[in-house]
Amino acid sequence: MEQFFEVKNNLISGAIHVESLKLLEKYSQLLNKVIIDYNYNLDYIDYFLLGAKYYFMREYVTSIIYTDMSIKLKPNFSRAYNLRAIVLRELKRYSKALEYIDKAIELEPNVIFFLE
Repeated sequence: MEQFFEVKNNLISGAIHVESLKLLEKYSQLLNKVIIDYNYNLDYIDYFLLGAKYYFMREYVTSIIYTDMSIKLKPNFSRAYNLRAIVLRELKRYSKALEYIDKAIELEPNVIFFLE
């Protein structure tokens, strides 16, 4: 379980980019193990990281599902709104994407985390 939290903390503590996909895959495998072995319950960060993983895999609908779970669990988590905006941009839903980026800025005006 220690390795799981180490990988999770490494991912969330910095910028997440396409090169993070390998680490996101490792995180996903470890997540499956801690769910089974320790009856682990996912939190908003777990859902956010899964959303990022599926974004980079270009599985945008799955990414939105996980991102929405993150927002539901922690409505003031600006990084989830930012991710949702980027996914919507990929789906060419520009006006909706702007709504989510505005919300991310409202929540955290000085820092925006883009995934690229």
